[in-house]
Amino acid sequence: MTSPISMPEVITYSIQAKGSGVYFPRGFGSYLPLYTGVQTIMATVHGGTGSIHLSTEARYQTRFHSVDMENGKPVVLSNVARPEGAQRYLSFYSNDDGADFGIAIVKY
Repeated sequence: MTSPISMPEVITYSIQAKGSGVYFPRGFGSYLPLYTGVQTIMATVHGGTGSIHLSTEARYQTRFHSVDMENGKPVVLSNVARPEGAQRYLSFYSNDDGADFGIAIVKY
């Protein structure tokens, strides 16, 4: 007898920066609460540069991990598991108005 295999779910966003702001759709604003089961986040910016951030609250003062993003070069954040009972948020900063950010979040 075989065991069932858990397949990952991929959640994607495509966002155009407005000034330095990168705002998620569906009312999330600039901070996306990370889902339970998040494993990996992949992001790319085209038409500019910026940075990707993880924080414990929906405010920049609680950032605990930041990575600069170069035009066209993918950034991969692995091992992004959210501890039980904790909150984690994803945000971006754009150096260029109109830059296109593509995000793929892999969760189990």
